[in-house]
Amino acid sequence: MTHSLIETSKQVDYIFSLLPEILLVFGLIVALLLSVSKRYQAFAAPVSAGALFVGLLHQFVLYAGDPELYSQSLFSASFVVDQSTVLFKGVILLCSFCIVLASDYFLLDRRLEGKTEFLFFILAATLGSCVLVSARDLILFFVSIETLALSTIAMIALSKTSSTSLEAGIKYLINGAVGSAFLLFGLALLYGLTGGQTRFDDIGLFISETSKSGEISYSLLALSMVLIAVPLGFKLALFPFHLWAADVYDGAFTPATAFLATASKVAGIAAFFNLSTYFFATVNFGESKIIALPLWAGLFALMAIASMIFGNLLGVRQFFRPEGSLKRVLAYSSIAQIGYIMAGLLIFDQETILQALVYLAAYTIVNLAAFICLLKIESWLLERGVEEAQLFSLKNLRGLAKDLPFTSGTLAICLASLAGVLPSILIAKFFLLSGVSGYVLSQFPSVAELLVVGSQPRFLSILPSGLALGLALAMVFSSVAAVYFYFLPIRMLYVDQSERSAPWAQRVLAIKPEYFAPIMGTMLLLLTIFLGFHPVIFLG
Repeated sequence: MTHSLIETSKQVDYIFSLLPEILLVFGLIVALLLSVSKRYQAFAAPVSAGALFVGLLHQFVLYAGDPELYSQSLFSASFVVDQSTVLFKGVILLCSFCIVLASDYFLLDRRLEGKTEFLFFILAATLGSCVLVSARDLILFFVSIETLALSTIAMIALSKTSSTSLEAGIKYLINGAVGSAFLLFGLALLYGLTGGQTRFDDIGLFISETSKSGEISYSLLALSMVLIAVPLGFKLALFPFHLWAADVYDGAFTPATAFLATASKVAGIAAFFNLSTYFFATVNFGESKIIALPLWAGLFALMAIASMIFGNLLGVRQFFRPEGSLKRVLAYSSIAQIGYIMAGLLIFDQETILQALVYLAAYTIVNLAAFICLLKIESWLLERGVEEAQLFSLKNLRGLAKDLPFTSGTLAICLASLAGVLPSILIAKFFLLSGVSGYVLSQFPSVAELLVVGSQPRFLSILPSGLALGLALAMVFSSVAAVYFYFLPIRMLYVDQSERSAPWAQRVLAIKPEYFAPIMGTMLLLLTIFLGFHPVIFLG
């Protein structure tokens, strides 16, 4: 009897740990079944939003509790639930929940077909993201990242009547297929080098033991790391794998763009974090002092430096082009912002990593609020006969604050936050820069003696000091350039004169349905402000 109760208790714990994934599977099955009946299609959005909300609430309950009580290793340690996975999943579920609510409003406004199909694909992409966060096995890792990619492709190309949407879907499909080929080749090479190991911890242990004795080929291991770094760079839109981002962001179905810019980025950061933590950090080639983590970190450091520089410069360039688009501005913004986050993660210092995670959460929420405002602006412009190809043209922002005061105000606050004005991102960026600068200074012996925690140095010598200095300088100078192209749209909203001739009656009628976007955006912004002042509560 006692043994039976213990087994039952374990099964309940397993189900409770898998509750978000179970709810997502339930939600996408229901959405698929409801799509065949026009009579019950209206219930698809509430069911999907309910599944996401309960999953989000579940992650909040777990994060508020003791990590030792809810930490689980399921399916022979191939699927892990711990404090970091709960954090990542919580942000992903929050993004998907808000996108489902906003897209329901948006789709009804535009009367587009394929509403339930969109709900199915976003739930499937969220499921892939959540599994990717917890995956600690090569097979599960690859399957989850492909689930995320294929569902995202379907969302991007969902608008059948839009040629730009279909073009964006094809571009993302081709780039994703190439990235998947690189990833599969790299994982297969790693699988062969480690004697058929698939679990992350087994791979880390095998490489750690064999690298000390020189039994494993460093060149082949380095090749596998490069092959795995390519698809991660594509997923995060890091330079030089960023070329797809602007075209896909601009042409994609707008709710799909919001998911791609928020939840998908969080899943990619989680994948990088897990790969770095579990096995690349354990490689040590004996007395030669050739370790694999500096190569892994060095690759991403170069990409992060280039992303911060080129992301901001290309964003500024949009304002000097006749076809400049706000979606493209946010695409280049995401390239630069991911560079900032990577700079903090690449130092491999606990305090700096925590600040990078705070920055990731704050940026994701602010970016989500900005895209919700774009949904309202897009719907409002469509009602006034603006061509679909010109919906996100920067020219349409001129004087928009007079017609959509609430949405414009929320969007302006979002852009100012991305520039680093609000405490949420400003404080996190300050601590990120201090962590990177501290690492640079730690390379000097006279300063390194001061940066000691207990009997151990605070910083490990992983990145070459030149790359770390490059990260710090890129963060400073690119942040200055970013202020320019984040505040130019704000000037357009409030200072420039509108080219539209909208009578006052239209403005009055536009106010009532406009409340949805600014209310949701304001709630998200308040969350980021709280996050900036209380990062300790957020990080536990």
